Amino acid sequence: MKALGFYIFLIFFRPFLWLPLRVWYVLADFLYVVMYYIAGYRKRVVAKNLKRAFPEKEPEWIHAITKKYYKHLADYFIESLKLDAFSKPTLKKRCTFRNLELIADANKKGRDVIIFLGHYANWEWITSMPLWIENLQCFTVYKPLKNKYFDRYFLKIRQRFGVTPIPMKRSAREIIKFHNEGKRSVSGLIADQNPGSFDVRYWVKFLNQDTAVFEGGEKIAQKLGAAVGYMKMKKVRRGYYETEIIPMFDDASKTEPHEITRKYFELLENDIRERPELWLWSHKRWKRKKPEELIAEEL
Repeated sequence: MKALGFYIFLIFFRPFLWLPLRVWYVLADFLYVVMYYIAGYRKRVVAKNLKRAFPEKEPEWIHAITKKYYKHLADYFIESLKLDAFSKPTLKKRCTFRNLELIADANKKGRDVIIFLGHYANWEWITSMPLWIENLQCFTVYKPLKNKYFDRYFLKIRQRFGVTPIPMKRSAREIIKFHNEGKRSVSGLIADQNPGSFDVRYWVKFLNQDTAVFEGGEKIAQKLGAAVGYMKMKKVRRGYYETEIIPMFDDASKTEPHEITRKYFELLENDIRERPELWLWSHKRWKRKKPEELIAEEL
């Protein structure tokens, strides 16, 4: 069944990727109608997450943001597919990067760079970062898709512009190995995912919720003594994004335990509160409850 879905995509969608993005946005508008009005794709999950994150908001606000979210989700899906057809100049025009001095300065000092980002705006377009950076290895850490056919396809797309994707389970080993070989790199880590039950070691307060978080990115940064930044991404308009690297720490080895993680979630929450429709609300982010004994320790 998974193979069938992938080959249907190849037959009915991929041959038309050469069409202008404005034409594909017509499909995005149709996809929005299907997801929101017809299929009702995870609408209960989205509404529940928004209510939990913004308990002070009226139902009308929740409803309005929900609709905006599905419109953006449809755009995200279409824009991600178009990565397979964009030329380098086109993508560089549509997704700009600012404040790359953090990376340049760290490279001069012989430091690696770890950049934290979230499922916000269009994180797939972040793979265009090598177009803005010369002579530096760019890694992205990803969680493999369950459908192996689409997983291989999107891996190919992500590599088009010079990024080397690394599966999450191998990320620490691969990045540290590269460092130990005397080479320097910049790595992008999406750190707002829900960790598996065996990976939960730390919780933060994020969008009014006790939230289990991954610590892997912070530990890699501290191990390397890397410079740490946050990737702030803005959706200017359909098909155009501005990305800015916000400095967090010059040397991660000098940070306190969980200091990087807490700062990252603070910055991400600020972005979400500014434009909530751009975050991935259809993900069941808070399905795991904080243990009672940990709550008791805080009292």
